[in-house]
Amino acid sequence: MHRPELIASDVDGTLLDPLERLSERTASVVAKVRAAGTPFVLVSGRPPRWIP
Repeated sequence: MHRPELIASDVDGTLLDPLERLSERTASVVAKVRAAGTPFVLVSGRPPRWIP
């Protein structure tokens, strides 16, 4: 299988739950992706001033 060159994910409602928490499973998968050398980037529709 071909390894992706980049993985991008939305934050709200995708990576984070409604209480803005990251599940252990999601954290584990992201760690494995990064350990494999695949860049992982976050994307958001929030305005920059709303991103902590």
